[in-house]
Amino acid sequence: MAEQAGVTPQGAGRLRLGSHVAALVLGGLVLVLAVAAVPLARLAHMSLNAATASVPVWVTAPGAVGGFVVAWRKPGNPLGWIFLALNAFSMLTEDAAYYAVADYRLHQGGLPLGWVALLVQPSGLLGLVLLGLIFLLFPDGHRLGGGGRCYGSMPVSAWCGWPGPPRSRWARSSATIRRWIPTGSYSC
Repeated sequence: MAEQAGVTPQGAGRLRLGSHVAALVLGGLVLVLAVAAVPLARLAHMSLNAATASVPVWVTAPGAVGGFVVAWRKPGNPLGWIFLALNAFSMLTEDAAYYAVADYRLHQGGLPLGWVALLVQPSGLLGLVLLGLIFLLFPDGHRLGGGGRCYGSMPVSAWCGWPGPPRSRWARSSATIRRWIPTGSYSC
């Protein structure tokens, strides 16, 4: 079947354009959240390296840039989108923590929308779930088949507080005494 020059299949450009627009919007949101951390940290009289509920912005920014590049160049790969969302949740948690400290510790609840900062601040926990998805989908954006399935559930089960059934083995020590050695790993 011969293709005509300049003619693309119906709907082929629509998904790609929408993905680029979505990558720009989410990347712009991450950029705004990263820039907003500076005045919010100053408002809270805290350093950008302060131990809040999240990773500092200067640590999450390179991950966001990498996620944006993957989402822009390969919009069908969910890893770029997950990295972007994970870093957006991390930065949102950081900004909300700064604002909550500024509102309730320094201004005694006098700033507007302090309650929203308190509600938004735990959103970094969604980033932990997305981190588990990264382990599930790495390296090519598709779920591993066969024996690799249990490794993706490890971060999720550890986050839920259940490490899974432990494996153990009998091993010989250097003194050739037989003893039980727990491996402490997850059982598949």
